[in-house]
Amino acid sequence: MDISLQTHRSYVDRPISRLPTPAFVLSRPIIESNIKRLLNDVSQLGISFRPHVKTLKVSKGIAPRVQGFIDDTYRTEY
Repeated sequence: MDISLQTHRSYVDRPISRLPTPAFVLSRPIIESNIKRLLNDVSQLGISFRPHVKTLKVSKGIAPRVQGFIDDTYRTEY
């Protein structure tokens, strides 16, 4: 089984029906929508929010992007 990064890249933008199973599939628009909803709820409650990403469970490519999106969208004072 070839699990090289090049193999992984070959699956980007493929229809889900063409992916091998099991497959871990992330939808960036859904992730961003969920983050925005969370940040809106936190803001409405008037509480602080400190984002946390389980870096051991998230791809090195995804964790910084999610963290950066949160940082750019919502800043808190610690």
